[in-house]
Amino acid sequence: MGKTDDAINVIYKDVDELLRGKRFVECDDLLESIIGMDSIPYSADLLLALLVATLPVRYTLPNRDAFLKRVEKVLYERGEYEEGIVLGL
Repeated sequence: MGKTDDAINVIYKDVDELLRGKRFVECDDLLESIIGMDSIPYSADLLLALLVATLPVRYTLPNRDAFLKRVEKVLYERGEYEEGIVLGL
């Protein structure tokens, strides 16, 4: 779990850095690259962390809605989806 916590901290730090620098295109490109993966290797915790980190700019990132839908689909396919898991994200 410690490694997951460390990875989540990196996500928050790196996304925050992108957003503070108004580097929205880079942040959106990151989401798009994950959307396009045939198989997403990231854990539910990391995917949800990306959703939380990008929540403040959800209307600024064109690919964020598609990313949210992809995360829901992946979690459902893995049997990790729970009702309301992405509610508000």
